Amino acid sequence: MKTITLDIIIAIGLIIILYTGFNYLTREKLVDVSSMEITTDINSKVIWDSFADIGVIIIGELLYEPVGYGRKK
Repeated sequence: MKTITLDIIIAIGLIIILYTGFNYLTREKLVDVSSMEITTDINSKVIWDSFADIGVIIIGELLYEPVGYGRKK
């Protein structure tokens, strides 16, 4: 069970390497007068630092050691 969770952590780190961020669209109401409504779409970006993906992978690898992944018994 622990190795599956750790595999997921490392996979998230690899996905973060490939996708450095994402965009999302929000709609904001500018004017609302009786039956007339004016809205605008605002494009927002979420960008994370490259150290975040490396950190997630390192944490996942460090957590593998206590579990004993890759050790021959």
